[in-house]
Amino acid sequence: MSNNLNNPGTPRTPGRARGREFRPREPYTHRLRKILEEYPDGSQVLREILQNSDDAKSTEQVFILDRNTYPSDSLFEPDLENNYQRTSLKLDRYQGPALLAKNNTIFEERDFQSLLKLADSEKRDQFDKIGVMGVGFNSIYHITDSPSFITGDNYVILDPHEWYF
Repeated sequence: MSNNLNNPGTPRTPGRARGREFRPREPYTHRLRKILEEYPDGSQVLREILQNSDDAKSTEQVFILDRNTYPSDSLFEPDLENNYQRTSLKLDRYQGPALLAKNNTIFEERDFQSLLKLADSEKRDQFDKIGVMGVGFNSIYHITDSPSFITGDNYVILDPHEWYF
């Protein structure tokens, strides 16, 4: 699910977010289970994030372990009156401890499409890239069921179990 935070031409109401459906064509959780069974866990996650950052030509990478828990009284709720596609559940789960990873590159459309193609890397024929198998990013599912990230004007929440969206 991707919420466009700054869509020109669309009137913005403070506190409102709109989204579009973003999901793969294959049964995501079945394929992820197989990838995780074959892929090592542990510190591999940090290495994969670093490799993806390098492949994206990022010149900086920062990791922050946030052990805080934040209040959840102002999270998204359904807004059927204005026909906003938003979660019907509060996102309390996102208010707890988190590993934050930041780099200085922005996703391009092909990067979003690559996330939808499990184990079919867009980097396969790019010899200057480290990650070419198409499974590296998915190692993130060893530490979370629903990763999220911000890139450009987009806040992206990957929800393969469809627990929230």
